Amino acid sequence: MSSSEDYYKSRFVQMESRKKVWQVLAGYLCRRFDLQGSFLDVGCGYGDFINNVAGSQRFAIDLYPDSARHLQKDIEFAAGDVAVIDTLVPEALMFDCIFSSNLLEHLSRDTINHLLEFAHRRLRPNGKLVFLLPNYKRAFKEYFDDYTHITPLSDEGLKDWLIAKGFEIEFVHPGFMPYSMKNSRLPVTDFLVKLWLRSPWKPGGKQMLLVARR
Repeated sequence: MSSSEDYYKSRFVQMESRKKVWQVLAGYLCRRFDLQGSFLDVGCGYGDFINNVAGSQRFAIDLYPDSARHLQKDIEFAAGDVAVIDTLVPEALMFDCIFSSNLLEHLSRDTINHLLEFAHRRLRPNGKLVFLLPNYKRAFKEYFDDYTHITPLSDEGLKDWLIAKGFEIEFVHPGFMPYSMKNSRLPVTDFLVKLWLRSPWKPGGKQMLLVARR
């Protein structure tokens, strides 16, 4: 069994509650930040984001080959390491949105840097780069409970990194979402997710959202 299979069977198991959250969250992000056109989902997992967006083209990559089984039929998929993302995504493809959720913390700094450079090359002018991930400043106590977390990142640090790579920051929220749904005591409903997204007060929010423009 590969390390990615081990991880999916232990810490990143498929959850109905996660699917429900993303059915609302993906639509919210697209409306709020005018995400449209062609999409690339980097580290797509179970397809929770890419399955819930409407685009002229949808492409997804993940280290876990079985991710393909969870994607809608018209989504193109490539299995492989983000460190060689240039070999996974056809050179001719350009995107209006590159999205990644809960991935950067699993990558080395060199690989993150490579991903940012790739994104800047492969986004169309005014294309959006969207990251959702744990904010180390707010989640330092539990951050390394996940044995695959490598790089601690904060909202300020990632924002500056994006600027250094030539991006314009459109939006930053240091605590946009809870750290994890795995141990949530509340039932997940459309109403509660929409209420959370509308509320300016997000108690216990430990995942940051950054949206940058090329």
